[in-house]
Amino acid sequence: MSDTIARGASRVVAAGRSNDAPKRPGDQDSDNDVLPPHGLDIISATIAGRAWVIHVGQSCINARYWPLRVCDVTDVFARLRDWLDREGVVYRHVQHAPTRTSEESAQARGEELRVGGKALLLRVDDSFRLFVLSAARKLDSTAIRRRFNARHTRFATPTELLERTGLVPGSVPPFGEPLLPFELYADPSALENDRIAFNAGSLTDSIVMAVVDYKRLASPVAFAFSLPA
Repeated sequence: MSDTIARGASRVVAAGRSNDAPKRPGDQDSDNDVLPPHGLDIISATIAGRAWVIHVGQSCINARYWPLRVCDVTDVFARLRDWLDREGVVYRHVQHAPTRTSEESAQARGEELRVGGKALLLRVDDSFRLFVLSAARKLDSTAIRRRFNARHTRFATPTELLERTGLVPGSVPPFGEPLLPFELYADPSALENDRIAFNAGSLTDSIVMAVVDYKRLASPVAFAFSLPA
């Protein structure tokens, strides 16, 4: 684990053509024709420490043809860091090995589990919304359905998350607009501590910042939607 400063955006070169795409004039069969990386491929690669990224909300993942191309990426981590710096926020950036659970993240940051802000993208009826709660608690989906008078709630699938944010599960920071294109809601458990810690658009980068600064920047709508774990 180390505390360092890093900036910049990432790009990935993708080559090949999807197997079910019709051939174009002059196309030839080739062993080099490959499918673009999809959700599980990217998640597996990220956990293994390989950086795969795609164009946010764009058709790279659904492209009918895959000629050699560069997919520009909106780097959530870099944008978040720039935003915090512009606002004069004091924060701690922790670089660590890839973490898959809230418990692993808390240990890597040297923070209590309750300080962790767990950001969950849910589909509430026909809309995607972002919910943040303490990593020491669990989601109360009944409270969410009641709040929005909704019939159905479910977690976004890895592919839905990837298509809308360019992120993999476990890496979503607890920010909605303008960083991520969602309305943001926070459970009181995420706001009752002096600080909040979270993965910052990466499984290997965490941010720890004061809750007062988090509330000022994120401006979440607060209501209770958690239960004891």
